[in-house]
Amino acid sequence: DLHSTSRRQRQMCIRDRGDGADVDGLQIYRDGVLVGDVDVPKGLRVAGYVAPYYYSYVMPDEEREVLYVYRFKF
Repeated sequence: DLHSTSRRQRQMCIRDRGDGADVDGLQIYRDGVLVGDVDVPKGLRVAGYVAPYYYSYVMPDEEREVLYVYRFKF
C-alpha cells in the first residue's frame, strides 16, 4: 500500500512492507529518495495524515481485548 503527502516543504511517500516475519516495515521516501526503512508492528498500515502526525488504522488485539492506533511523525 502507498500513502503520500504533498506539502510545500516536501513530498512524502510511505510504502507498507509486509515481509512475512514477526514484524512488518515502512519504507519512507522524500522527494523520490528512500530516507527510511523501519520495522513496525505486524499488520500496521498507514491510514492518513493530520499535521503534524501520520496515523495507523486501528489494530485489534483480540486476546487482550484492546485496540491500538499508532501515531508518528518524521
